[in-house]
Amino acid sequence: GQMTKMFFRQQRQPLEHYVIMDTDPARVEAAKKDGYIAIHEDASSHKTLSRFDAEYCDVTILCLTSSDVENIYITLNAKSISKSIKVIARVNDPETIDKFKYAGADEVLLPNLVANTMIYTAIRQPTMYKAIHAILTGKSIANIDEIHVHASHAMVGKQIEELDFSSSKLLFIGIQRRGDFIFNPSKTERIETFDVLLVMGRKISLEYFKLQHEGDIHVKK
Repeated sequence: GQMTKMFFRQQRQPLEHYVIMDTDPARVEAAKKDGYIAIHEDASSHKTLSRFDAEYCDVTILCLTSSDVENIYITLNAKSISKSIKVIARVNDPETIDKFKYAGADEVLLPNLVANTMIYTAIRQPTMYKAIHAILTGKSIANIDEIHVHASHAMVGKQIEELDFSSSKLLFIGIQRRGDFIFNPSKTERIETFDVLLVMGRKISLEYFKLQHEGDIHVKK
């Protein structure tokens, strides 16, 4: 579907890292012609999902069908196979969000709600809409990226002001920490292991910053 195509257009990883499953043979063949790995299988089938060896590799399942019932069923089956399988599910009806959470979905996507918000922004704040649209579609020289902090990174324990994002020509937006997003935290906020830093800037600036900080070894004194 369209959401799957949009997802792949934004991905930087090789296509062979992903497998598309669909019960419609025509869509499977169309995906193959576009260069994707696609198989004619039912993603809601426990037998199908159990083929993915979650014990020895990281498995993430994207439930992007237009049916909330089917997406919940896929989520339940995936989590029954292994709790380590990450499930990102599309939610068509916002009133079913709790059901997805109970089923074990790690993240939920609300395309209809996002679309409505973007339409409202386009009408009321057209300049902001153009800026957001350019960034999200890759038409802007600026990129928004995530920096995943691990225990080996030298930035662990440092205050945000010590990282000096501005000197790297980056805009620091906030931190995702234990399920909560901290927008524009205090400069004295310290970076913790497993934080996800959200930053914006030119691609070359982002890559340089990562080389400086992600590869360093953090040694406790």
